[in-house]
Amino acid sequence: MAPSAIPIGYRLTRGAIRAGVELCGRRVRLLGADRVPQTAAIFLVLRPARLLDALILSAVCERPIRCVVPHGLLHGFGRILGWGAGMIGDRKEGSEFHAALRACSEAVRAEEIVAVFAESGTADPAIDIAQEAWANVFPEQDPVILPVHAFWPARRRDEILVHVGDPLSPDYDGGPASREDEESAPGAARLQNVFALDQDAFELLLTDLQEALLTRLEEDWGGRPHWKQKTEGFRLSAVAARQLLRLNQTRPEYLADLRGRFDACRELRRRLSLTRMLDDRGRQHLSSAQRTLAWIETVAGMPLALCGVVNHAAIALLLYLFGLTRNVWQVQAGRWLARALVVLGCYAGQIALVSHALGRAAAGYYAVVLPVSAVYLWRYAWLLRRRTRVLLLGPRARTLHRLAENRWKLFLAKLDAALAIPPEIAAGTPRS
Repeated sequence: MAPSAIPIGYRLTRGAIRAGVELCGRRVRLLGADRVPQTAAIFLVLRPARLLDALILSAVCERPIRCVVPHGLLHGFGRILGWGAGMIGDRKEGSEFHAALRACSEAVRAEEIVAVFAESGTADPAIDIAQEAWANVFPEQDPVILPVHAFWPARRRDEILVHVGDPLSPDYDGGPASREDEESAPGAARLQNVFALDQDAFELLLTDLQEALLTRLEEDWGGRPHWKQKTEGFRLSAVAARQLLRLNQTRPEYLADLRGRFDACRELRRRLSLTRMLDDRGRQHLSSAQRTLAWIETVAGMPLALCGVVNHAAIALLLYLFGLTRNVWQVQAGRWLARALVVLGCYAGQIALVSHALGRAAAGYYAVVLPVSAVYLWRYAWLLRRRTRVLLLGPRARTLHRLAENRWKLFLAKLDAALAIPPEIAAGTPRS
């Protein structure tokens, strides 16, 4: 369809959707745009039907797409957007089903793209209306069906990806095949979600999720007095494994988010254990008196240390500009002589400036303060590295503990939501 033939309402709605996506800070990329045919075709979107997916699909493709969605999704403001984007509300039977079938037939006759959401592939009943519309228009021609996958990252700064695959073979009739069936069923591999975790990564995720559930069970039982039951022998149920496998094919971004959250929790717990170990070691080497004195000097010595920083800021800048801050610990007489000349020259210039501005008496005091502040600045730097850092390990461990607990609770809530998705939603929104 030529751009001039695209209805003005569709173009305005598509522009509004693209603007809304940009305002939300998201970007959308179409992969396999060269596979989008210029004639009639059927997009087989292998995801549960959602209004947002249909809107994104309409916005990302330059050709007009008539998305067939369950009639229950088109209500409220969604009805207005659906009307502007040319969506077709589908019911399983009745007059509205025949109206949807006529709309699909007209779209195929106009050489437009009809998109249906069918999680189970060509074996899903949701594709029947598109195939019947194609048979009404082209009774002697096999339908051109292209699988479409989408990936919605959890982070807003990541792109939303929509992938258009190669057309399915006419002799393929079935849902997504297993790894063993890819060679025996032509086109089966094309229905495998291109964004899904591979077999090894998926099995590793199942192992980690089982570990997370066992850890939660141990923590729950550990808080109960006189509880003797152990978690030995507990395994992830087959129902939960099938649910996660279904999500891997239909909503792989959900599992990718679980993977990232679990790794973040594990990393936080590792950092927490390391911080606690260092804190315990520091407590063994520092007595209570030493810790108290270190806290007092950290607070009381800060003004003098800041004075030293101000007094030697110009010196540090000149040493950096002359390249004298590199290889400090190497014994090079020439470089150390150059550093000494820079320091003494700056001292003389600063003392002369104070003498000119405040008088000779102030300059005399300043001449004593300069080297004293330099020496204490070194002492304060040692204090921060060897004492204050150890003192701060305890508060840091408590902060990491709270952060790890919050992240762990969010991860478990996300995992519970994944395992508690009703079958009718995981298998695609049913037609009303």
